Amino acid sequence: MPSKKCAQQDKKSKFFFISLLISSIAAIAFLIVQGIRIELPFLSNPIIFYSNHHCDNHKLLFIQLIDRAQDSIDLSIFALTDRDVIHHLNRKAKEGLTITVYYDDHNSPNLESKLNQRIQSIKKSHCHLMHQKILIIDETIALFGSTNITLSSLLYHQNILVSIYHPQLAKWLKANMNINGQDGHFHSGSTHIHLYTMPDTTHKAINHLLQCIEKAQIKIHGALFALSHQKIIHALQNAYQKDIDVSFILDRGQGNRHCSGFPIHLSKSYELMHQKACYIDHDIAILGSVNWTHSGFKKNRDLLVIFENLSPQQMKQFKIKTHPQL
Repeated sequence: MPSKKCAQQDKKSKFFFISLLISSIAAIAFLIVQGIRIELPFLSNPIIFYSNHHCDNHKLLFIQLIDRAQDSIDLSIFALTDRDVIHHLNRKAKEGLTITVYYDDHNSPNLESKLNQRIQSIKKSHCHLMHQKILIIDETIALFGSTNITLSSLLYHQNILVSIYHPQLAKWLKANMNINGQDGHFHSGSTHIHLYTMPDTTHKAINHLLQCIEKAQIKIHGALFALSHQKIIHALQNAYQKDIDVSFILDRGQGNRHCSGFPIHLSKSYELMHQKACYIDHDIAILGSVNWTHSGFKKNRDLLVIFENLSPQQMKQFKIKTHPQL
């Protein structure tokens, strides 16, 4: 029979072990949570690019931004089916925030029944597809790019997003994102940011894109879901003939039947290569929700964004994020 003293020592040892185990688990959990948090933009670092094929969790990014909202959330989205994101939107609605969701009803089935009644939901109108992917938080931060709010798009498809801390830009985008043919122009430090809403009724978006291609001196590299717009293809062919380094990666399902005269590579990934991104020389970055097709520019409700004079650090980040897994 063990002595009373030994029993007390065993009890103390077990208590110490359990306390140590709980503390260790708590510490590990804290490190994990801190480690998977996504960096959000702020005044001193206003432009951040994210790609889910470079370990940026787009689902967590949307949720963190939604949870950060204090006054308003504005969302314009092609497909919204992810239960967790919908849950966080509903929770914010219950807190009394003003929330508006524009969506394509063919790709977000029965969405109205899933959203809190306090959320204003607006179906697409007067366009072929409501194809945008835009989130605006408190008229201060704007997030946009190629990612739909579906489980596959958030976690598996190859996508790129950018978040921008810029109240003027966010307010303009909120007011104009569902108006055809609008263009807004802003500065963030030395960077020029040009936004164009589709359909491109004024031709300003396609003309600016073509001008960027025509002015290229060294390199034009892109990762696109689709490339079939003949004016863009012709401009890229001319650039390649002038010894500009032109190279594009397309989704393997799109093929290269529309392209010739410059290198085209097809993604070998099983999941979609869904980006709409391109960089030119050392300071121009292009992204958005618009596919580089005739329908993308002329029929769908979409967004094209051109960054000019990005800093070397921002440009390096964009190039890394744009390079997809083949």
